[in-house]
Order: sequence, then C-alpha cells, then structure tokens
Amino acid sequence: MSDELQQFSGHAVIDRHGTEVGTITDVLYDEITEEPTWGVVSPGVLHSRHYIPLAPPVYVSEAGAVVVPYDKEDVLRAPKVHRSHVVTPTVRRELEHHYSLVD
Repeated sequence: MSDELQQFSGHAVIDRHGTEVGTITDVLYDEITEEPTWGVVSPGVLHSRHYIPLAPPVYVSEAGAVVVPYDKEDVLRAPKVHRSHVVTPTVRRELEHHYSLVD
C-alpha cells in the first residue's frame, strides 16, 4: 500500500479543472489486496457524501490535494455514501457505471 494513498484522508479533492470538490473523510480498502479503492468525499456540511475512485490516474498534488480526472458535478452526482461506508456489489456496479470504469 502506498504511503501517498494512505494520506488521502483529510485532504482536499480537486477536479480536473482545478475546482475544489470537497474533503476526503474516509478511505475504503479492497478486502483482498488491501489497496485503497474508494474515497468518501464530503463537499460540505449541507451536502451528502459521495464516493470517488482512488485508482490511477488519481494522484496527490505537490500541494497535497487529491486530484481526480472528473468534474465536480460528476462527483456530486455519484452514488451517495451510506452510513456504514460499505460498498456492496450493487453500489460498486453503480459506481463503476457512473465513473465509466467498466466497458
């Protein structure tokens, strides 16, 4: 597991245009590989939290922000995070479809 990825939690999320999306409040790991797979993004107090994929080309900028290859609106339209922060197979499929991670 990369130290850089472990440090995602608490960092700002920036979209591909340089617009701040929110802050990562939690990181979810693959049960088998133990690699970070999804981040939970909080866009603010009055908004729901959403998942973002943490696989490349996502990276941490020199300033420490997590940069994602999506628009802010794409992230805010992603499936909302449930209280348990568990990505069920159904939620995973919805996320993969939303972020075009599968053909």
